[in-house]
Amino acid sequence: MKRFLLLSLPLLMLLLTACPSSLTPDNSQPSINSFTASPASVPAGGGNTTLIWDVKDATNLSIDNGVGAVTGTSMTVSVSTTTTFTLTATNDAGSVTRTTSVNVEGGVDTTPPTVISVDPPNGATGVKDNANIVITFSEPMDQDSTEFSYESTELPPDQVSFSWNTEGTVLTIKPNDFLEYEAGDDPSIAAKTYTINIGSVATDISGNSLGEINSSFSTLKVIVTSIYGAADLDGEVNDGGGVNSVRNYFIVGDVGTGGGTFRSFVSFDLTSIPAGVVADEANLIINKQEITGNPYELSSLSLDHVNYGASLSGNDYDTPMLADLGVFDSSSAPVTGYGSSDVTSAVNDDLTNRADRGNRSQYRLRFPSLSNNGDSDFISFTSSEGPSGQRPFLNIVYYIP
Repeated sequence: MKRFLLLSLPLLMLLLTACPSSLTPDNSQPSINSFTASPASVPAGGGNTTLIWDVKDATNLSIDNGVGAVTGTSMTVSVSTTTTFTLTATNDAGSVTRTTSVNVEGGVDTTPPTVISVDPPNGATGVKDNANIVITFSEPMDQDSTEFSYESTELPPDQVSFSWNTEGTVLTIKPNDFLEYEAGDDPSIAAKTYTINIGSVATDISGNSLGEINSSFSTLKVIVTSIYGAADLDGEVNDGGGVNSVRNYFIVGDVGTGGGTFRSFVSFDLTSIPAGVVADEANLIINKQEITGNPYELSSLSLDHVNYGASLSGNDYDTPMLADLGVFDSSSAPVTGYGSSDVTSAVNDDLTNRADRGNRSQYRLRFPSLSNNGDSDFISFTSSEGPSGQRPFLNIVYYIP
């Protein structure tokens, strides 16, 4: 499995698990039920043969060795030497191939094989870590010589396994372990690149050399970034409309008889997240620095996803919530220190609507109950004006090509 670099102090607090979803086979590709030649052998000097095929769900058909695009179910061709023909069937979901050979008595196959396709394609980016490398050849290959000619610095032969289709025209190279992702906090880091080489030792079953081929691709990058709160947009609002956004802490709860009930707000700037990104994981981390009285008698502390915009005002005490994110803190965790809540859905909602929300992700901490026993019962959290090692932050993990 992948190992991520230790990027910053906040990351020590999170366990990151990168589990990209598995690739799902595409069952809508065309199928070639049969591809034959009749006759399969012609006299010395050559002659005519009919290529016959049974194909389902294809929008385009083609045959190599100069035949080109075909329609219907058969075509008569002329051969002068033993020849292997490859039929390619294609639709919007992809393509498949199948081969058939025509023997010319006393004739010799002198046509060198070629590579029809490599998957991932040369130059591909954002390849997932569970990908195999699939090479399709124009004709049946000598499997031993082809496997022997395989070279790769990043995926050496002892770290992969080889398998072939029945016809010997498709080689699948399966890494023994997951491919690696580069990890960091800067989206501009270089992705991990893999290069494979099939040397000229590789031949078809008649001994014709393939010639050397090279192909490269790069895997996804995993970006782990910490975004600290915006100091001018976090603070507390009381039920009387009073706002305080300049202290190095904010409170949630009741402040004695007549002191009012307080809710607190925190905002994060998402500008550094590239357009089109979907967060794989996002966590809100806030430092609980002090507990006064018994605030948990009100209820558990709730976390709301909200959007109060470019300023904090008294009206935001009751600003509508975008989503109820559940309990952030409760009597089951009465000690001080960092608290964390999964806000992946909220961050992705803000990224989707980033233009309308000013590239911000905003949250409210509140006790749902407004009852007060006359004593001060509240929790103090470090604000974005607080010490640099204690400020609120979002920790976001995402993947990009």
